[in-house]
Amino acid sequence: MTEAPESDGEAAPTLQARKLAERLAAHHATSKLHALLSHHFSPERIGSFEDHSKADNTPQRIIARYLFSIAAVEALVPAFHVLEVALRNGIYNAVAARITEKKGQAIADCWLDWPEHETLLQNDRTKRVATDYDKVQAAKQDILRRRSLNTGRLIAELSFGFWSGLFASHYGGRSEEMDTKFWPALLPVVFSNLPTGYDRGMVAERLANIRKLRNRAFHHEPLWRRSVKTDLEMISETIGWIDPILAGFARTMSSAKTIQETGFDGYAKRATVFALERFAEKETAPLQHD
Repeated sequence: MTEAPESDGEAAPTLQARKLAERLAAHHATSKLHALLSHHFSPERIGSFEDHSKADNTPQRIIARYLFSIAAVEALVPAFHVLEVALRNGIYNAVAARITEKKGQAIADCWLDWPEHETLLQNDRTKRVATDYDKVQAAKQDILRRRSLNTGRLIAELSFGFWSGLFASHYGGRSEEMDTKFWPALLPVVFSNLPTGYDRGMVAERLANIRKLRNRAFHHEPLWRRSVKTDLEMISETIGWIDPILAGFARTMSSAKTIQETGFDGYAKRATVFALERFAEKETAPLQHD
């Protein structure tokens, strides 16, 4: 006896029920992950990923913005790295070479570490802030607590804020002597590909913008409203002022292409689904015992 085929009326409710169950499970996982992040990261922090100009502030959308911000930082880190290392070494070497030129002989010691009465660094103690000279002394002490001091370690210990701060106005001015005036004399040495017409002030402004972006990224502030493409182009252009080939090298290390190609919505959707799947697996996996 031939069995009667299942009717469409029986199959449809089964399919609909399965889809409803999947949606409920996804909603449950999303809500639990949102609650977990709010608990450990604080509701205020997670709330900073809400878009108050829109009603679209579901837990899934908030998690998507959080994941996108993390991906944006990951995409920018290689460019931050290349710029910071190249800039600090470029400045140090340019100043050392100028001193050698003026003195007619190579200097045996590190100009960053010259005594206070000889220092090239800003040391105005009338201001209630740490001077550049003070920052070097603090960096020296941090190094000596861990290991021996040498020039390379001191250069690396000083922050991006210190090196970009050397483009402040008090380091600018025309001077035949190698005193505290680095710019504009050393601009074409540090930035061999600097566009025509750019001066110390314009370089200082660019580096200040990058420093603010870097601080936002490394202090884990929301970046989901920003254009990763625009930010990366700004940093890459600045690296290109030092060396265009180096800028190309920095771009090869960035994961920004994935974000740019899919955009926020595409990337966020894919990343959120992946994260929720992994979270759901952890939630349902049996406890592992040794």
